[in-house]
Amino acid sequence: MAHYFLALALQNSRCTGRVVGFAIAGESLLQFFIQSYLETAPLLIASVAVCVAAIFFIVRFPPGDWVLDNPLPYGEGGVPPGRKLAVAGGTVCLMSVIVSLDDTIAVFLHAEGSVDLTGVVRLSYAGAVMLFGLLADLRKRAYLPFITACVLAGSTLMFAFLDSPETYSINAVLLYILSASSVVYLTVAFLDLAPRTAHPELWAGMGRVLRSFSVAATAVPFIRLYDAAGHAVMMAVAFAATVAVLVLFFADGQFSPGRAESAARARGVSGLAGFAEKYGLTPRETDVLAAALYNDKAPKEIAYDLQISERIVQRYFNSIYEKTGTQGRVGLTLLYSGFTINED
Repeated sequence: MAHYFLALALQNSRCTGRVVGFAIAGESLLQFFIQSYLETAPLLIASVAVCVAAIFFIVRFPPGDWVLDNPLPYGEGGVPPGRKLAVAGGTVCLMSVIVSLDDTIAVFLHAEGSVDLTGVVRLSYAGAVMLFGLLADLRKRAYLPFITACVLAGSTLMFAFLDSPETYSINAVLLYILSASSVVYLTVAFLDLAPRTAHPELWAGMGRVLRSFSVAATAVPFIRLYDAAGHAVMMAVAFAATVAVLVLFFADGQFSPGRAESAARARGVSGLAGFAEKYGLTPRETDVLAAALYNDKAPKEIAYDLQISERIVQRYFNSIYEKTGTQGRVGLTLLYSGFTINED
């Protein structure tokens, strides 16, 4: 439910990565504080009570109409981005396998008392997840594939720090950095894609689902593999999974973020298309905007032309006003006029 709400609230937002990163970091820091300095049993009971109360409050007093309404269609026909979903899903599964490889060993060492995963080293996770959240928002996710690939490539080195108890803590820090990169990618990727699908409530949290199943399916086999062959084989498996992620990224064109911009400039993207791109309007919002600007139609006429309800048209307008920072159609028209004049 939380992922679904976020997907709708942050649709086309430029700060999704920061929201995700800082929220997860806050949760991690709170968990560290409770485990380190407070009695957990009373707080666990209190936390459950607060969560139950929060659920009832949200159901009784939803934060906005968008919680109970169907999300606004991203574009005409609502064609789901199947290829993007497949790439994101495959990447999440492979990244989860790599995390599980080292996490399986780290948890085993933690149980033995050789390393403390809940101690100060956990603070590296909070710092890393905030950093990756900030980086994910750069140039509309343009650098997210590069950052993810670099972290994955570097993660294969963390197995080298399993040779000696003196370096177990270094391995734990590197594991937390990899986990932070993984959780930011899987959360942001599906939050971005979910509103474009026919069932955003299903896809918004799919990254977490795939991660959980991937880790659950590989935990026991990896323990046996580690006991039988040692960490060298684990490193080889992590390297193979990293190569597979790179292949997915290359096949999807994610390592050519400037290609789309160059193509757009070559096509001479301007006017309404340029305005929509600048403010992150969806194709359907652009249709509504065009009807309002070029034809000066009333919401009722726009609803009739687009075969949607007048109430949905008003929701589109509210979304456009929020993204452009305007208060009404007059302000929107003036903003668009200024945009076209500056472009010329």
